[in-house]
Amino acid sequence: MSFELNLEEGKFLIQLARSAVNEKLEKGKIIQTPKETPKKLFELCGVFVTISTLKNGEKELRGCIGYPYPTSPLV
Repeated sequence: MSFELNLEEGKFLIQLARSAVNEKLEKGKIIQTPKETPKKLFELCGVFVTISTLKNGEKELRGCIGYPYPTSPLV
């Protein structure tokens, strides 16, 4: 079974992830899933996320988390 995202879905997920990280770091809160979330993004999916920082102009791994197996909805 193949799971592909289009450009709009990818942009939606990136914005959602950035909002989730900012909200948690700034206010200590977990955001709610937006009402306009496409149904496709509620499918169980494996996800792995990395966060990098820039130090002296070079990328440095800050952290990562995820599961390669479809354990939770993508969103």
